[in-house]
Parts: sequence; C-alpha cells; structure tokens
Amino acid sequence: MRFLLIVPLNGYGAPLLESGSASSDEAFLVSRSTSNPEVLVQRWVDAPALPARPEVAFDIDKAALCEVGGRSYLALEAVGSVSAFEDDIVGLETALSGHARQYVADHLGVGQEHVPWVARYALVPEGGKEPVHWMAAESECTDVTQAAGVSFGEVAVEMGWGNGVIRGWDRLSEPSRYHIVRGIIDAQHIWNDAAAIMTRNDAAFRAVIGAQERPRRKEIRRLAREAASIEIDASSHQLLFDDLIQNVQGVRRQSAEVLLRAWRYERFVGRMLDRVRDLAQQIANLQTRAESRYQGAVQATLLVLGFLVVVDTALSFIGTAFSGDVTGVPGGESGIFAALRDSDADVMLAGALLITALLVLLFARRR
Repeated sequence: MRFLLIVPLNGYGAPLLESGSASSDEAFLVSRSTSNPEVLVQRWVDAPALPARPEVAFDIDKAALCEVGGRSYLALEAVGSVSAFEDDIVGLETALSGHARQYVADHLGVGQEHVPWVARYALVPEGGKEPVHWMAAESECTDVTQAAGVSFGEVAVEMGWGNGVIRGWDRLSEPSRYHIVRGIIDAQHIWNDAAAIMTRNDAAFRAVIGAQERPRRKEIRRLAREAASIEIDASSHQLLFDDLIQNVQGVRRQSAEVLLRAWRYERFVGRMLDRVRDLAQQIANLQTRAESRYQGAVQATLLVLGFLVVVDTALSFIGTAFSGDVTGVPGGESGIFAALRDSDADVMLAGALLITALLVLLFARRR
C-alpha cells in the first residue's frame, strides 16, 4: 500500500533548494488547473529515494523537498504492506511517522526538534480500501473528479487530523497528483505559519504575566516591540489564505481547503487573532501601570519640594531679619522684621516643621 508523508522541517534552511535545478509554480493562469500564487510560491527539488530493505516495513519510493515562504517541507511516498498492522492502527501511524523522522535524520541531518509532526495520507486505488479505522469521524471529504480532469471513475480527497486518504489515486494523471500534493503543502504551510505566530504570542504572554508584579519600563518597551512584531506577522498571515483564495485553482485549491476545514483552521486562526489582541491589551495595561507609578513618583517629589518651601521660607525670613550691620538691619523698630528679631527663632523653625508635617498628613489621607 502507498502512503504520502508530509514532514514540515521548521528551522531547516534546505541548502538543496539553493540550486538552480529547483522547479516552481506556473507563471500564468492558463487553465483551471494552473495556479499563480504570489505568497504561496513553491520551489521543489528531488531528494534521494531509499531502496527496498527487508528490515523496514516501508520503502521510500519517491522523495522531494519543497520550500515555501522560507519554510521547508519534505514529501515522501512510502510503499509497504500493512498486514502486520491490521488490528493496530496506532502502530501503523507510529511506524510511518518513525520512518519519515528517520529519513529526515539520516539523509537531511535534521534534528527531531525541527519536525513538529508527520502527516500521513493513504493513496488508495479505485475500489481499494484504506486501513480499518484510518479516518476519524471528524474528517472532511470532497470530490475532485472534475477538477482533476478524470473521465472515468471517481477521485475523492478525505482529510482528518493527522491522517487522510486520496481515493482513486491510480486514476489521476501525474500532474494532478502533483497538484494535490501542492495543495496539501499549501494548507500545512498556512497552518504552520499560524502555529508559529501562536507560539511566539504565548511566549510573550508568559513574559507579560511574569512582569505583572513589578513592571519595569525597559521590559515593557521590549514586550511592546515584540507585540508589534507579532501583530505584523498576524496581519501578514492573512495574505496566505487570501493568496489561496485568489490565485490558486483546481484540485490544488480543493485539496488545501478540505484539509484546512478538517483541521478547523478558521477557529484556530480566530483564536490566534484573539490572543494577539489580548497580548496587546495586557501590555497596554502594564504601560498604564508603569506610567502611573512614574507619575506618582514625580508628584510625590514635587509635594516634598513644596513642603520644604515652607521650611525654607521660614529660614529665609529668620536669616533676613538678622542680616547686615547692627545699624543696617532690615526693617525699622516696628514691623515684621522687628517682630521676627524679638521672637525666638527656634519656635519659628519648629512651627514651620509642624506646618509641613500637617500638610504631609493631610495629602497622605487624601491620596
């Protein structure tokens, strides 16, 4: 039985794609089966296939690397018997995923941390059956017979979470098969991009929670820059789905849309946008708190300076009253300065300090 395995390689630069032999998408919408994407542009290059080996359950018949939007994806066509997994669907899934991961490690040198998942699609000929319990109840199915240009028989694409099946694979021409694979890559890339944004947003949100107890302006500025970058990425993400709707046609578009429906993409991206807005709101709250603390510190400083003016004014009056020569002291024998000279300077200073203390208590109670 044949299986199509799609492996996202996050963080893998795919140096093979830098060669000039890579093939890309069509340039014009010359027919209903061609596409002219602007963002979802795919570049493909062949990867080495694996010869049949008796010690493994599946052989890699075909392999190719795809680069789209700065991310790499590996497409494998595995061939092998599933009789050993007749009553063990989990074992079959594990074997296929493990075989794909092993290929990635052995032939591309990519660590397991760069492989977020392995998507498995059974390629079933007309009249054939996929393994028992291969598809879950929440799957989505679409008929692509007309879009694939099949004159006899039926071709259907059924997608679910992790597994999928393409019925009538033998009826498809080679170009139609390529278009279905490209559509699956489109959908996985759109989902992968949204998942990366969600991961960044979650990390930033955890940092915001950590800064709640004592928000510092430097840290808040860093988080604000990160939130702005995430908002830009979230807005740019919308271009991917727009490109799929506007510039991708035929069986490629149908395959991508049915996979996104099966994965509940609209709900997922809605949650992503909500989380991005929540992050921006929480950072705005932190900025308000930090500004409030700063304004409170400035206000307290000004109040202290204002209170000290009372003491400073008292000391100035005392100093002025006793300044100059005896014959030239300010004021006459009567008046304010004469009264100041006749009074006790310690009492005046104590009175000023008392007034200042009363003012401090008054403002403290009002705040």
